Amino acid sequence: MRIVPTLLVYEAFCSIFVIMRAPAAQLTWDPLGNNGGAGSGNWDTTAGNTNWWNGTTDVPWSQTSITASTNYASFNGQDAAPGTYLITNDAVQIAVTNLNINNSGYTFSGPNPIYIGANNFLNVAAGKTVTFNCNMSGSGTAPCWVLGAGSALNVGGNITSGQQLHLAGPSSSVFNLTGVNTPAILFVQAPVVVTSGSVFPSSSFYIGYNQSLPAPNSTAYNTGSFTISNASLTLNGNVLIIARGAGNAKWLQRYCGSDHRADPGDQLRRQCRQCGHPKRGWRHADGRKFLADRRDQRDSVL
Repeated sequence: MRIVPTLLVYEAFCSIFVIMRAPAAQLTWDPLGNNGGAGSGNWDTTAGNTNWWNGTTDVPWSQTSITASTNYASFNGQDAAPGTYLITNDAVQIAVTNLNINNSGYTFSGPNPIYIGANNFLNVAAGKTVTFNCNMSGSGTAPCWVLGAGSALNVGGNITSGQQLHLAGPSSSVFNLTGVNTPAILFVQAPVVVTSGSVFPSSSFYIGYNQSLPAPNSTAYNTGSFTISNASLTLNGNVLIIARGAGNAKWLQRYCGSDHRADPGDQLRRQCRQCGHPKRGWRHADGRKFLADRRDQRDSVL
């Protein structure tokens, strides 16, 4: 099943941005040394690359494997313009227990992904913006990305396969995706916008699922929005669930620049000549009916 341009609506809360899970250690990004603040640098496991402050001294990043972390990471400092602080994953996939972005200005890139573990969190503090141009990997058991009010998480890389990913946050936040995204299961529990990219869950796809995230967040996020612009959604598992468990969702589509809105009174099984959209019984958002083309009687793919 293939679906193109889509939109739904969401509201929820988020408040946890520093999460400790024994035996993971708290490390703070410190490329300037001696707890000197934000800056650019390489995130890897090289022994001499001591870019992390452990509360006493600077140490290198360590992990058991590329999918098992011994640390959680916090990125702090002065707010700055996007791309001011460039973090490069230059040597190996980085496994992190919890990843906390507490200030704006960070852009992550490089040939290696960041891996979020089972029931672990990628948190963005309220009002902050972060960009991940590297690929993003995660566990098959509930990795959770959570935004604070007014925050934005931009993913220019790809969300890789195998993970059952939760995207959660309040209605004032937004996830912006532009890559080729192929999670196993995707839970949309926040505003999500896909531009010039694709989403291709291999199993289920949920929008507006009333479900609590794992502890210590434990917040129920019950409304989601999903907008596609010049992008595509393909349901490989043929499972699309909207507003499950008393969740909230609203469906719109965009094709020719106008929103297309359902109109039960209009049962034309034709296309809009302006944009080619063949959905039966839809209008443009401004109330105009589709311009029917009698030569094309196709039903929608929906």
